[in-house]
Amino acid sequence: MKSVSRILVHASLVAVLVGSSSIAALAAKGKDFPGTTCTCQGCASGGGDTTGDCASVCSDKTVYSKGSEPHDYCKAKALTVNGSNLRAAMGLIGLTGAALARSSNVSPATINRFQATGRKALRAEPATIEKVTKGLEANGVQITEDGVSLIQKPLP
Repeated sequence: MKSVSRILVHASLVAVLVGSSSIAALAAKGKDFPGTTCTCQGCASGGGDTTGDCASVCSDKTVYSKGSEPHDYCKAKALTVNGSNLRAAMGLIGLTGAALARSSNVSPATINRFQATGRKALRAEPATIEKVTKGLEANGVQITEDGVSLIQKPLP
């Protein structure tokens, strides 16, 4: 009986992982959709929406399918990086804190402090957070509004 329940748990886990990876595969940046009309929600001055070509309106933002919206859309919401998604990004490619510190040009203590924040947003100078996210990207993984994703397949 235990083996049957284990198989069901494993099957459920695989189904969740496959489902979540297909969702991530559908998300792309606005620059990947030239000639497509998109609305950037909250991007206009005063917090209003602006509509135009996805490649310019939503260039570095994640574009979502229109659903009930008149156009595909992105959101002005700033990316919030926390310790949990930092650990997930590092774990996805097997990156150590010391290696990330080297590629980010920050101290290993900074990476350790960031990881310790858990689900709370990182509290640091924006330039330091930018260095760390660029260091992750240089290693083939990124933190997005939707979680963590590979940019490229990691090298062996």
